[in-house]
Amino acid sequence: MGNTLYRLEVFPFYDYAGVERHLEEMAMQGWQPQKMYTRLWKYRKIEPQKLHYEVVYAVRDKQKPSERERYYKNIKQGEWQKVSGWNGAEVYLSAQEQPCSIAGDETERLEEMHRYKGGDVMLSCILLILAGLVLEGFAVHDILENPVRELTLNMKLAMLLLWAGIALSGMVNWITYQRWRKKMKQVAAAGGACEPASIGYRCVHNLEQIVFVILMSLYIAACWLDGGARVCILLFLLITSYSLVLWGTQQLLKKLHVMETRQRFGQAVMVFLLSFPVLFGLGYLDDTLFPVVERAEQVTIHNEVYAVYSDSLPVIAEELGTAVEGIRYSYEAEEQETILLKRTLAGQWAIPYQADIPEFSYEIVDVKAGFLYDSCLTSCRNRLVRHTAGGVSYLSAFRSYYDDYPTPQPHTCRDIESDLWDGETVFRVQSTEKDDAYGYLLLWPERIVSVCMSWEPTEEQLAIIIEKMKPDK
Repeated sequence: MGNTLYRLEVFPFYDYAGVERHLEEMAMQGWQPQKMYTRLWKYRKIEPQKLHYEVVYAVRDKQKPSERERYYKNIKQGEWQKVSGWNGAEVYLSAQEQPCSIAGDETERLEEMHRYKGGDVMLSCILLILAGLVLEGFAVHDILENPVRELTLNMKLAMLLLWAGIALSGMVNWITYQRWRKKMKQVAAAGGACEPASIGYRCVHNLEQIVFVILMSLYIAACWLDGGARVCILLFLLITSYSLVLWGTQQLLKKLHVMETRQRFGQAVMVFLLSFPVLFGLGYLDDTLFPVVERAEQVTIHNEVYAVYSDSLPVIAEELGTAVEGIRYSYEAEEQETILLKRTLAGQWAIPYQADIPEFSYEIVDVKAGFLYDSCLTSCRNRLVRHTAGGVSYLSAFRSYYDDYPTPQPHTCRDIESDLWDGETVFRVQSTEKDDAYGYLLLWPERIVSVCMSWEPTEEQLAIIIEKMKPDK
């Protein structure tokens, strides 16, 4: 163990009595704090002895002259020595048997703590609650409008939990502090001394910290699942950049002797001003460290370069008998999956584009959570209507994963029956504005398939598509 000890200490910001008692117990064991970060504390070895500690929340540059004079008088009279700063407060120790308090009686200490620390923290909690609820509302709104797009991204699901966790964290901190403060004011009014926060308050505080760490870990894991190491590294660089900006601004303003309240305003301004350079720099690093590895073959036709893909597709035009001999095709597929949904966007297009060459796109949505089926069906149908309304020129846009939520167009949706697919559910979805693109919905209990085509298929071709798209039993 040596002469230095590091410990992870988790105390609510208002639990100054708990911090003082803990440090006095550590002094009896022969340890004195040397540096107290928010949660990680560094101790040095001393002779076991009885020491008194006091946590002082008053910030010198915010005190009135008379108040400051009284503080210095009490510090000198009690032979108090500053040990370290902690969580916006200052920690003093005294070896006197019964030193005078720096801040005064318990009522004064409570008011000081609330005036110099508690009020700011409560404002932060309210802002966290509002920010969490607003962002959670936006996330829920996006999910309700287009569940297929939103719920097939792990990052979206993780953000949904994270925003809720942030709002909940603000609520928990606000409620626990208000309850503790009300209780301690009653104790102080009765002439008693504030006691360390009970095990219930500490458990709630620690549980809130643990939940937040878990949610952040889930978000990082979701980033890894959706974007691999690239997204995680960029996220780490973004957080590190802003942390350095905040720390650097704080150190600079301290050297300039700027008041603490103005330091926070200065940090906010600096973060805003440096946001654009930071994001631009990260974009440059993204292009430099993670160049796009194009999986497509570059083909030159008539002095034009085209990207031709060869992804595996469930059904291709050659199987439908619509492929044109001598035409080069691109076979493209993209897949996203979460614990709720799995989505595959795929299609086959002629290279280069020719108006009279049959092309088609399709979307396969596997619904793992049954309660989402109806909303996913609505989303798929509206998206299909949008692209059939756009005509054949929208066929290639059908593959876009980050498409805008489709605005429903005037359309018809009718059931198609045939002996060739007896027992299967097939709907013809057709826009009333254009008739050069044809859409079909193929429905199974756990799968929805949208097919958008540039020609009207025969029953035999539809039967082949249905058989190929059928989910494995």
